[in-house]
Amino acid sequence: MEGPLSSPSETAVAFNGHSMVAPLKRVLVSSPRTAGWNQPEQVARWRELGFHHAPDFSLAQAQHEVLCRELELAGAEVIVRMRAEMIAMQRQFGKILEELIQEIRHVVTR
Repeated sequence: MEGPLSSPSETAVAFNGHSMVAPLKRVLVSSPRTAGWNQPEQVARWRELGFHHAPDFSLAQAQHEVLCRELELAGAEVIVRMRAEMIAMQRQFGKILEELIQEIRHVVTR
């Protein structure tokens, strides 16, 4: 399955993490290639992005492919997202996280 989901609420329903023990049904992944780790300008930002060392693109891509195969063998539906979709989802989840942090601060300071 590839392509955009129609709304943030559809994303929340399709990819929720309400259980730490239930079998995985659907997993959203983004490959090292999609993340741009095969591009020198992205690799040059490894420190800025919080990595402990520069990523090894070939190794990371191979590990990603193995992970996807293992997830599929375990019965999970693996959905690969493209870069633009991942950026849009990160922004949406970032907004949700900011709202949650503000809510927690409000409760704590009462």
